[in-house]
Amino acid sequence: MGARRIQFWLLHLYLLAMVGMLVGGFWMQFTHGDLPCPLCIAQRLALTLAAIGPAWVILQCRFGHRDGASMLVRGMAVSALGAIAGLIISSRQVLLHILPGDSGYGTPVLGLALYTWVSIACLVVLLVATVTSLFHDRLEPAPVERLNIVSKASLWLLTLVILVNAATVFALAGFNLFLPDNPTGYRLFGG
Repeated sequence: MGARRIQFWLLHLYLLAMVGMLVGGFWMQFTHGDLPCPLCIAQRLALTLAAIGPAWVILQCRFGHRDGASMLVRGMAVSALGAIAGLIISSRQVLLHILPGDSGYGTPVLGLALYTWVSIACLVVLLVATVTSLFHDRLEPAPVERLNIVSKASLWLLTLVILVNAATVFALAGFNLFLPDNPTGYRLFGG
């Protein structure tokens, strides 16, 4: 398997890692009752933007577009924008809960709050996007003529996560313009 094919499959892994972070947030929300605050929702949006970069490159490769190197750089730029936004938002939330004795917001995972994990993930995304962009001439993904099952499943999973996130935000806010700072229930259902 050539370097171009490996890069193509690494984009899938990158996309699925971002989707995995988002699904982890949903897992904490639905199994532990940790309702997301407005900063948490903004972090989810930033991670979604970071996932859209590789998703776009995968789609472009699968439809046979031949400008692989510039496609890759554009996709990584979108991911970097999402990561920068996510890093700013998650750092804000880390700083809100940094005082001694503050238990933070939500249930910790492996000793760290979800917003701390988002900060770490965003730093990793920035590193990956930077390295990929620096070596784009050697790493450009190979164009493939049609979507295979792995690409389709990855893209549909991202789409499903985006739709679930939109439904969750709507359920949290109900018909109100703003989300509550510390949600205690789903306003759409009278909570």
